[in-house]
Amino acid sequence: MIAVKTSDVTQDFYNVAERVIQGERVLISFAKNENIIMITESEYNELDKLRENARAELKKSLEALREEAAANGVSDMSIEEIDAEIAAYRREKKAARVV
Repeated sequence: MIAVKTSDVTQDFYNVAERVIQGERVLISFAKNENIIMITESEYNELDKLRENARAELKKSLEALREEAAANGVSDMSIEEIDAEIAAYRREKKAARVV
């Protein structure tokens, strides 16, 4: 990856773009570390597809957790009640190790 200033991109956009097309990623530095990365459209599309797949997997996992929670009667519990159950379980596990 190469890093360039915004002024370099402005002055020599064609050459910077050519490097990106050749497979190089370009970091364009801005003030206050608010930088951007220049990539090809195909690379962006691959990243977008990965992000969408990750979202779909997360959604599937969350749905499975919701179903499991409903099956175990946990879905009606408050966060405080769940925390209390976890704390009690941990105390029981710790007590069992001591004995």
